[in-house]
Amino acid sequence: MVTQMKREHALELLGISDPISHADLRKRYRLKALKYHPDKTADGNSEMFRHIHDAYELLRLEIEQEEEIDEPPGGSGYEGYMARCMNAFGVTITKDQIDDIMSLIQNRCISIASARLGTETLIKVYGFFSRCVISLA
Repeated sequence: MVTQMKREHALELLGISDPISHADLRKRYRLKALKYHPDKTADGNSEMFRHIHDAYELLRLEIEQEEEIDEPPGGSGYEGYMARCMNAFGVTITKDQIDDIMSLIQNRCISIASARLGTETLIKVYGFFSRCVISLA
């Protein structure tokens, strides 16, 4: 459970400054946690370790909340993906055109795999992975 801690104090405990990223936060947390972990070092300080963990949780949750607010341009889901693709390539493309392109890619991958593995082996591999996916569902 995260104790009531101010953001500035959390940044100071972990030795980081704004702006922070997940990678920076994780790296600093691991370094500090290892230094103060009661089971890892002879001079481990469980109270300091708890404070470091609380600081990490506070900042991690803050980053996650900011990411949720920063929805990608065009929205999320298929329509947002399409809008971002159109912006990136400067073209207007329809769902049918995307489906055609994906179908061509899939068919090309199948023909390459079939040529390298043989059709019989490819069918066995496909059947195996299909069963895996069904069992996970």
